[in-house]
Amino acid sequence: MAVTRIKIQLVSVRVLDDSDWIWGAGEWHLHASIDGHPVGDPDQEFNVHTGDSINLPEAGWSREVDVSGLGPGDTVPIRFSVTEKDVFSDDDLGEVRASVAYPFREPDRHIYLTSPWLDGGWFHDDYRCYQLHILVTILEEVASTTLTGPTRIPVRRNPAGDVTKFTTIKGTAFTPRLEVCPVIPVPAAPAHMPPRPAMPAGVAAGVIPASAQVNAAPSAPALNALPNPSVIPILSATDPQIANKAARLTLTYYEPGNIDTTKFFWKVRSGPAVFVGGNTGVSVKARGTGSAADTMATFDVHWESDSGPVLATYRAWVGKLGTLPYRVTYLNGTGGNWQSTGIMPSAQANGIMQVVRAIVYQAGVMMIPDTDVTCYDGATLFPAGNTNAIFQATVTNNRHTRNVNHNVVSRSTRYNFRPGVINFAFVHSTSATNAAAVDRNGIAGTAGKVTWFKGKLYYNGGDKGSTKKLGGSPSTSWIKPSGVPTDAKGVDQTLKTIAPTKRSTQAKGYDKTYVNARNTASPPFVAGDMDQLYACHCPVVWGRANMVAVPPAPASWTLAQYTWNCGINLAHELGHILGLAHRGSGWSATAPLSGDGMDCKNQKGVMKGHPWNENIMTYGYAMPTPLAHDLDLVQASVVRTHPAITF
Repeated sequence: MAVTRIKIQLVSVRVLDDSDWIWGAGEWHLHASIDGHPVGDPDQEFNVHTGDSINLPEAGWSREVDVSGLGPGDTVPIRFSVTEKDVFSDDDLGEVRASVAYPFREPDRHIYLTSPWLDGGWFHDDYRCYQLHILVTILEEVASTTLTGPTRIPVRRNPAGDVTKFTTIKGTAFTPRLEVCPVIPVPAAPAHMPPRPAMPAGVAAGVIPASAQVNAAPSAPALNALPNPSVIPILSATDPQIANKAARLTLTYYEPGNIDTTKFFWKVRSGPAVFVGGNTGVSVKARGTGSAADTMATFDVHWESDSGPVLATYRAWVGKLGTLPYRVTYLNGTGGNWQSTGIMPSAQANGIMQVVRAIVYQAGVMMIPDTDVTCYDGATLFPAGNTNAIFQATVTNNRHTRNVNHNVVSRSTRYNFRPGVINFAFVHSTSATNAAAVDRNGIAGTAGKVTWFKGKLYYNGGDKGSTKKLGGSPSTSWIKPSGVPTDAKGVDQTLKTIAPTKRSTQAKGYDKTYVNARNTASPPFVAGDMDQLYACHCPVVWGRANMVAVPPAPASWTLAQYTWNCGINLAHELGHILGLAHRGSGWSATAPLSGDGMDCKNQKGVMKGHPWNENIMTYGYAMPTPLAHDLDLVQASVVRTHPAITF
């Protein structure tokens, strides 16, 4: 079969650094050609921030190429560059090139090109600006009518008895590279991931399988929508929802790209886990067994049989499935257009919570709507009779829902809360425009004092979190040294948790009137119950501007994309409520280290949060296809100790 026609598509551009040294967006223009022919519109301007992803429409950013007349040594060239428009001059952010070579036999080949290093000058590190994703597909193949030369070429292990090396046609020995990275998508440069060994000439390029790629956000994600979780839940083999509950494990990279993936055999090396269905191929499903406390399990991927050579290893906890109840309370204002329920319908809030559930499920925690629908503080179900634990209440002061201040002890989060249940207060707007976890009661650490200033109660310094340590290989999130082949053995990692609040002592006088009124209306209720207030604010106006297309910006967010961004925002704040601190701050060339201390050196030798862009506790996730999904091994061990979770 000869390939006669291919399609080359520029899929997306991931913004590693927007190159705008002043606060604001970078104004990018993209220049591209395929086989010498321009594609895309170089006059279109994209307003980008670090961490964004520009999804390129296939119609304008692809080209079908006739390769029927090409032969050995011929290639189809691809060129791509970016310029950033500034007030005084235009900045060249670098060019990348690639070529697709004869005989064009690789189906669905994904190519990732990272822009060259740019000089950061005196005050900034050197930096890279973007990563380009290219997809090459075969459109047409024509069968040959004659055969010349041998009809079979043997390719086998070599020498006899050696089960770890493979041989190319030229006889060069190599070991296939398989990876099961816990972070999806696998972090891009300059993240310092374990280096991949160089393959001999003639070996097909590596492949990132579809199961390990971030695609368009689904409108209703399954519980196990996110693969390679940190916890394999203990499930019964007869669980009617096992297809959506079993952990999904997938290879995130394999090389050569044309290797027979049916010969990948997964095996539980240690730990109480079994596979659900088959144990071969790129992806499998697994469940935990027994009823023991959280136990580490190790999974190996072998070649040809479960006793063949080990090509990849993955670690995860096995533990009971925890239950975490929640309720959503919309706060409506009075005497003006401050009706939160008029901005976001109840169904959309429920969709956002499905995203939060899928993210937290990676830690073996099942979030469920509060089954007790008792209403407090004048609240009612929204809409009446719903079973999604979504309520609405009218505030006694519009400041409790409009431009709510994150930096003060909150009155907003008290509305309609039930002790021991996570309360998401959907306010109209916040002064900082984003959501915030303001009530972090019950987590480990020491809460500081508070202070009064101009009639308001502010949290004061002195707060201190706790620590959690984890060692072993592969290390959590592949933080270097990772223990992954070609990298040094993993070492102990120490995670710092966020500082707690203790509302019953920090805000005793502040809450006194509320506690008395609540006890009168719904006894018994005492001041100590305020220590079971686990809550955050969520402004319903957050991100709404992205729902409207503003030319020449990229296409506006779909409802599903908006829902995923809001869901990630709330899952991030829930992470704080459950004890997690920030992981990196990737938008700045001089970003501070992680609040949780989980850093490692990038390819330039600079300490950074790892992986800052893919972890749920990072920033910079507001993009059409957000990347911040990951909860790693040590984070999961913190989350699972929260008092609101029952096992």
